[in-house]
Amino acid sequence: MSSRLQSSASYKAYIELDGLPLGSVEWAKDDDENYIIPLGEIKCHILVGDELCGKTYKSRGALKTHVTKDHRKNAASAQATGNPSNQQQEAAQIMYSAIMKKHINLFPTASEPVPNPSVPNTPKSNNPASNGTTSEHNGNKSGRASKRNSGGGTSSQDDINKFGKAPNGKPKMKLPEYKKANKKVGIKKGDRVREVSQRV
Repeated sequence: MSSRLQSSASYKAYIELDGLPLGSVEWAKDDDENYIIPLGEIKCHILVGDELCGKTYKSRGALKTHVTKDHRKNAASAQATGNPSNQQQEAAQIMYSAIMKKHINLFPTASEPVPNPSVPNTPKSNNPASNGTTSEHNGNKSGRASKRNSGGGTSSQDDINKFGKAPNGKPKMKLPEYKKANKKVGIKKGDRVREVSQRV
């Protein structure tokens, strides 16, 4: 095996594939109709019906045995013993690079980034006029202030609303009541302190 081919990223990706890459075609044949098995090839590219065989072996020699015994086809004679020439190594590297580029174009890998534009968050406005809840809350505040200031003082009914029950009907802190009557100042038992102070 060529050390140059073994260090090729395209060839490494090719041999690690489970089966044949997409877009694979049957091997070419020589003039004697023998299949030409490329340098470094370990996957079978012989048509079986309408599909390529696709079986994978550990070496080119084992693959050639599969071709002759299982498919009963002939493979072209192996090259002379010794290391393949630089031209042969370069041709094989270019071939596997083209095969893997075709495979990726037909079926992009899941590891490739997928466009996922983020939706910018709408900034919160500090302007009370742009927030309906804040404006309504401020309006309620101004309305309560005008009620307190309109009569020159707080009415006993306002105090009852303030200290008696909340708008939701739940009890709040109650106004203190006199436990004893005092005729001299007109206090009756059960009178609220704030109501008496206003009468006096």
